[in-house]
Amino acid sequence: MAFKYETLAYQIASDIRQHKLLAGSLLLSLRKFAHHHNISLSTATKTYNLLEQQGLIGVKPKSGYFVRDFLCVDETSNTNKKITDKPTAELVTHDTSDVMFEVLKNAMRPNMINLGAGFLPGSLLPIKELQRSLHRANRRLPAAAYSYGNEQGFLSLRQAISERLLQRNCHIKAEQLLITNGCLEAVNLAILELTKPGDVVAILTPCYSGLLMAIQHSGRQILEIPCTSQGPDLKYLEQLMQQNCFQAFIFSSVGYNPLGFNLSVKVKQKLADLIQHYQIPSIEDDAFGELGFIGEQTSPVYSYVSSSPNYIVYTGSFSKPLASGYRVGWLSSELKFDAMIKRKLNQNLTVSLPPQVGLADYLFSEGYQAHIKRLKVAIEQRLNHLAQLIRRYFDPSIQFTLPKGGLFLWLEGPEHFNAITFYHSALAQGISVAPGDIFSMNGTYKNCVRLTIAETDLGKTEQAILVLAKTYADCLKNTKNRTDKG
Repeated sequence: MAFKYETLAYQIASDIRQHKLLAGSLLLSLRKFAHHHNISLSTATKTYNLLEQQGLIGVKPKSGYFVRDFLCVDETSNTNKKITDKPTAELVTHDTSDVMFEVLKNAMRPNMINLGAGFLPGSLLPIKELQRSLHRANRRLPAAAYSYGNEQGFLSLRQAISERLLQRNCHIKAEQLLITNGCLEAVNLAILELTKPGDVVAILTPCYSGLLMAIQHSGRQILEIPCTSQGPDLKYLEQLMQQNCFQAFIFSSVGYNPLGFNLSVKVKQKLADLIQHYQIPSIEDDAFGELGFIGEQTSPVYSYVSSSPNYIVYTGSFSKPLASGYRVGWLSSELKFDAMIKRKLNQNLTVSLPPQVGLADYLFSEGYQAHIKRLKVAIEQRLNHLAQLIRRYFDPSIQFTLPKGGLFLWLEGPEHFNAITFYHSALAQGISVAPGDIFSMNGTYKNCVRLTIAETDLGKTEQAILVLAKTYADCLKNTKNRTDKG
């Protein structure tokens, strides 16, 4: 249950994001706000403090609290106008995995200002608390370090995940969970069991490059379905389902990587109904499910299915909200679950047991819930700061929308902007970014770039944005010069 001040903050945050409260609008004074909602002055103060921590509101001496102006980004703008006007799904016909591998490798290089990788900065991780949990677990269960453990994973961890998922309206018992090496292995297991070589697997794009490579390397065909910052066009998606254009479907509904959308309750319900009606084996990648911002509804599509069997294989991970190095994920499925367990055993037996035991200890403490609350505020604050820097320093031709979850900002330049050229120029100056080319295998997003909050030092982040702004301007200028000469 959320505290009263959190509930009020959720409501105000939602009004701000939906532009019901416009940038620059003055809010009620603390005393008037307290009187209006019949709450104490202390609760009113906590409400405004939480919104201020998120970067949604500010305070002016002698004027009071107001909606911050840099949040007023046009959320109706689309990531790609041509696709939005007439969405077209395309089968992938060529292999761009070499570019993807190169970008992923360079994102891990030392001494880089990291605005490209998809993980949390160390300053936002509960490292000491996790270490204490690991030590406690090792003292209680010293044999864990020398055992493979249960084929489905450590029981206490599965019980902890089950309890956590219940808070997001997912009724999944511990015996219905399989612990995996991260979310990507969970998705891989589902792909291999639900489809056969040559089958078509549909996926929303732009999307995480690891998913594209996983589908391709499994011998399946990829059908890319473009979507916007608001999510997929469900009418178009239903047409594809009616025409049997694909045999399986992969999607995310919260903190979508890289666009940052959270599907609305109405859209989630409709998507669940479509999947069940057309009996499309589907995989919900919920790696960012814990990172929907305050005021957002974060129950996955899986939770909206009421009929049986549930055609959605539900997958998740602790890599994004906690520690990517632990490589602990999970899946739950009513389709071929035993076969997925057997395939997991054949591939690599089980997941390393010590991280599972340590995570179970941490999840059963009060620390995890408190960490997630702090983390959502900190991530949104950092993304708002990043957005403010981009608006301040970049040429106005760059477009973006504020995300509603996740770790990313998705930038779109003019059609003639070359993101790969921009990427190489940034890399030469010690800055890592993710060019749009790696989020599709059809070359759809060559004028887009994904930025993240992975850099711990905010001062370095601002320095990097200054450099990137100049690099972007140079790229536009060079492209214009070549066009003029042509």
